[in-house]
Amino acid sequence: MKSRPLVVANNLMFEQGKVLLLRRAEDGLWCTPGGKVEDESVVEAGRRETLEECGLSLLGKPHFLGYSEISRKQQGRPPLLIMHLLWARWQGKAAACEKGFMDCRWFEPKGLPVLHNLTEGTRQGFRLVADDYGLVHSSAVSGFVWANALRGY
Repeated sequence: MKSRPLVVANNLMFEQGKVLLLRRAEDGLWCTPGGKVEDESVVEAGRRETLEECGLSLLGKPHFLGYSEISRKQQGRPPLLIMHLLWARWQGKAAACEKGFMDCRWFEPKGLPVLHNLTEGTRQGFRLVADDYGLVHSSAVSGFVWANALRGY
């Protein structure tokens, strides 16, 4: 019997050429804010999870980058269906607000030590940003620097 996928929101946020990442306490991996959709839309879940995890209120509407899937059959868990959202506006100061996270920081792409230590869902979101040259070039993502830094991830 096929498992029903767990739908999650993955929020990518860039500010002055830096990306916001949280470090998970359970395994030390870095991820973007987000989490599972409960009795709400993907956008509402993205807003709720970001506020809970790092204290930022997301404003306006996100750009939908696409989706990706992660099979977790080997772990005996349902697959993940990840909806990747790019946000342009928010308010508040980012900080790790839940005990499931031990750090929250804005990172520049050059020399970013955590690229090899990202969750697979975050890596997939970065691939979507890097592949969308029109969006990357015209947004506050510091386009070509990030696109080049994220090639191959």
